[in-house]
Amino acid sequence: MEYVYVIGAIFTVLAFAWAIIEFRSNLKFNRMKNTMDTFTPIRKEFHGILDRILNDDDKLIPTPENIALLKDYLGVMERFAVGVHYNVYDIDVITMMSGRILEGQYKRFIKNYIQEGKDKGNIKRTTLDYYEQLITEIRFKRDEEKDAKKRKKEELQVSKKKELQKRKKGECNYERRFTHINKRVGSYRRNFRSGAESGSCFACPFTPVGG
Repeated sequence: MEYVYVIGAIFTVLAFAWAIIEFRSNLKFNRMKNTMDTFTPIRKEFHGILDRILNDDDKLIPTPENIALLKDYLGVMERFAVGVHYNVYDIDVITMMSGRILEGQYKRFIKNYIQEGKDKGNIKRTTLDYYEQLITEIRFKRDEEKDAKKRKKEELQVSKKKELQKRKKGECNYERRFTHINKRVGSYRRNFRSGAESGSCFACPFTPVGG
């Protein structure tokens, strides 16, 4: 009877563990879906924003429309970055979708714009902290991807090199065996000619006929 309780307890634990795994999987899926559903409209609305508000020297064209558009964009991105920070949105998805573009925007203009704004007091010190943290995480993720691709490429090159060396070694062994066989065949031929001249059978210990 005790075995029944033990088996029942085991099944209960397994069911609980499976429920946790299923919950985490669904949570991950929902977070990824929320990220795509939320960020896709942002990306469409502010597509090519820097090309729209900067001149050829990457300086802001200070029209009221451009300033308002930039502030709107940074405000939207700050709210989105807060969602990433609290795991409402998925950092891996945003990195895959627009990591290169977001990092490029930050390097090209926004980093200096934020720093100058804080230095002049136009932007509060803590404003856009989550946005800058998001860019840092994206850069870290992209560096990890680059390192992983580099390692994979190096491993592939090493594997090809080993395969080539193995193939060359096999060819060398084949050539040595072939040379050895040729030598043995040449030896047999010489023995055969010698035996034929003396009247004995090739590779046979008997004495010549009539001897």
